[in-house]
Amino acid sequence: MIYFDNGATTLFKPPEVRHAVWKAMDAGNPGRGGHRKAMEGAKILYDTRQTVGEHFGAEGPDHVCFFYNATTALNCVIKTLTGGKKGVLISNMEHNAVRRPALSVFERGVPLSVFNGYGTEEEVCASFAECLGEDIALAVFLHTSNICSTVLPIKRLTDLCKKRGVLSVIDCAQAGGHLPLSLRETGADGFVFPSHKGLMGIAGAGILIVSPALKTALENAPTVMEGGSGIHSFDRSMPQTLPERLEWGTVALPAVASVAGGIKFIEKVGYGELMHREKILYDRCLEGLCSIEGIRLHGMDFFSRFSSLSSSQKVCRGCASQGSIFKNPSLFSVGAGDSLPTGDVPSGHVTKFEHVGFSGSDAYFKKCDEFCMPILFTADGVDGALLTQVLSDDGICLREGFHCAPLAHTTIGTEKTGGIRVTFSPFNKPGEVDTFLDTLKREYKALKKRETSDKTK
Repeated sequence: MIYFDNGATTLFKPPEVRHAVWKAMDAGNPGRGGHRKAMEGAKILYDTRQTVGEHFGAEGPDHVCFFYNATTALNCVIKTLTGGKKGVLISNMEHNAVRRPALSVFERGVPLSVFNGYGTEEEVCASFAECLGEDIALAVFLHTSNICSTVLPIKRLTDLCKKRGVLSVIDCAQAGGHLPLSLRETGADGFVFPSHKGLMGIAGAGILIVSPALKTALENAPTVMEGGSGIHSFDRSMPQTLPERLEWGTVALPAVASVAGGIKFIEKVGYGELMHREKILYDRCLEGLCSIEGIRLHGMDFFSRFSSLSSSQKVCRGCASQGSIFKNPSLFSVGAGDSLPTGDVPSGHVTKFEHVGFSGSDAYFKKCDEFCMPILFTADGVDGALLTQVLSDDGICLREGFHCAPLAHTTIGTEKTGGIRVTFSPFNKPGEVDTFLDTLKREYKALKKRETSDKTK
């Protein structure tokens, strides 16, 4: 099987994630007792807060809140911090996790503005500034599109927010775990991540990291949900302070712990190595797709990174050693069917983890030159759903359709057709890209021939 649907969820998990989940499954409920097992659970929860906070540049563990998924976290922020004349600003590239909560508050009379997130950096910033009116109290927008190559100039947009006194929260669902991010250095007030995508954890947890300003705002705003918190049981309302104020009910400890495991793996390998691996796959796939007549790429209008690898960095198609171009292929040999490891990931020479500095608009690894976004394509004359199903029958997993992002598809012009999305993880190999391209070319040709034959009957 070849799995290229990592934008939905990563399938192959590193050993550190499996260890963390296994350990959490043997722990008790955090904050629900003083016995040994409950305290083990509490320690896992606190240690994960600390790990997440340090990795993403939070002020401390109490600036990290856990939800049941990223969508819940985004709903909480949007519905807590808007109301009356306090409106929200989003982009025209948003996932439904932002679009639908924003439309929900809009239908209750809350001002809603939408800026153009699909254009050059200057066009995006100009549209953002124009839409950042006096009635906007909160800006919620993506870091990276979940359907195409759009990456917003986060630092410039958060600077505009600060000048207007507007809180900014970034949906990092497609960026987290793929490139170094720091809340302090971006100037954002909040990051939101899911556990199961680039961070390589299991599904079931969403993460909200807050700045001091956002922490204060959330602590002073009414809650949107209430329930058990493990403390202050006789109080009528949720505890006043974060994170407990937003963590109603029992946290999904195995999913939360899996995030710490994913971060441990990322820091062991290093972002440089992870991004290098994905970049090779990305360029290889783009080159191959461009060589197939009738395949159309979408959402690439403002993107110029294609084929930036030198010829010496590219791998000849059909290379027998699929991992030979990588610095440490042994770190990525774990498959979904492997048993739970008993030791650590094998040691070896890997790129040292470090945060990349941010300066002005030149953010994220030379303007994300090494960061690989989703690839979206359609096939002329063939139904995308049928082609995707045929590829699935051949053992190739892709996602076709509208990807819970109708606003983004409308913006880039694929609102009628949708598209087929390819998204990688560091566990994918160049040989898998080669097999995918060969299979796609063969099956597309066969389907197109069949369609042509049916029309002539």
